[in-house]
Amino acid sequence: MDVTGLSGGAIAAISASAGLIGIGTIIGIRKLVQMGQFSYHNAKISTLGNPYVRKDEVMPLLELGSVSEVMKVVRGDLAVQVDITGFQDGDRELMRSFHRSITELWRSVPGAIEPMVGSFIHRLEGEEVKRLLRLLGERSDPLFPIGSLDEDLERSILGSHSIASAIDHIEALPLGRIGDGSKEGEVNLVMIDDAIDRGVLDKFREMAVSSSSTKRGASAFADMVVDRYNLFTVLRGKARNIPRESILSSIYKPTGTIGIADLGAMCESTSLREAVSVLSGTNVEKYLREGIEGGITGLEMGLDRMLLEGSITLSGLYFSNIGPTVRFLVSREMEVRNLRTTLQAVSSGWPIDRARKMMIFEEVD
Repeated sequence: MDVTGLSGGAIAAISASAGLIGIGTIIGIRKLVQMGQFSYHNAKISTLGNPYVRKDEVMPLLELGSVSEVMKVVRGDLAVQVDITGFQDGDRELMRSFHRSITELWRSVPGAIEPMVGSFIHRLEGEEVKRLLRLLGERSDPLFPIGSLDEDLERSILGSHSIASAIDHIEALPLGRIGDGSKEGEVNLVMIDDAIDRGVLDKFREMAVSSSSTKRGASAFADMVVDRYNLFTVLRGKARNIPRESILSSIYKPTGTIGIADLGAMCESTSLREAVSVLSGTNVEKYLREGIEGGITGLEMGLDRMLLEGSITLSGLYFSNIGPTVRFLVSREMEVRNLRTTLQAVSSGWPIDRARKMMIFEEVD
């Protein structure tokens, strides 16, 4: 093209168009690279799978004759690294395998998903710290390192003589403001649990806005986690006859899909059954209705089933990015729960129906 006869404005317009095309090309390439990363990652976790959230995979295990037989069946799927003969060893290895697999996943995910997996890791760290704080002085207790909580730090916590001295060891972990009040000697396990839980929910909320490419799916997952926390907080409070204002003050804000009005109405109800009826017509009510006969334990299982089925829904809605990872993480946690129950049932001779009622499956009877 002969540009010598073009006006300055025309040349500027052509240059601007070329610049926009260049920017568009760069953005397009970045999106293609990101799609490629998601495709590889999602194919990888699809290959790993979560067989033990399916009833047809778990129920046959309950008919085996020993813990050893169960572990021989599952060891390949969960990368169990040692031969197991007894319940305690099997239970410990399942937990170690769970933490190990989630940590390995965290190290290999695409950058856009890393904050979400990191939030899940953060929650597991918090649960492990809660367990350790209830076993102070038990240096021989099994260790389940996860994320930044390594074996040396776990041993230091277990070797502490008091909650206050244990907090000194874990202040570097991002587990909420667990040291608040320690100088006045006011810290107790309930306060620490609450601080850890709220710190975890803060991380999920931060995660939800960390990447524009996964924002919608991550926000939906954060809402699910917050809903589960708030609903259990209210239902547990009702079961323990805790005053309404105390329950309301414990609700995490901003709330998820269940708003403060419904949560407040649940607090004002006269019974667990009435509290559940407040949610009539919502997608949550059916999970709680199924669990109400089992009291607070049954309701907690209903909330876990809600979380599992919600993750399956997100996997379909956001199949090209964050959805499959959300499903994998939640399903892996439920798998380990089901298998630990299986080991307990087989080693103790539980009736199959009893064990079945304590498990979380994708499909509902």
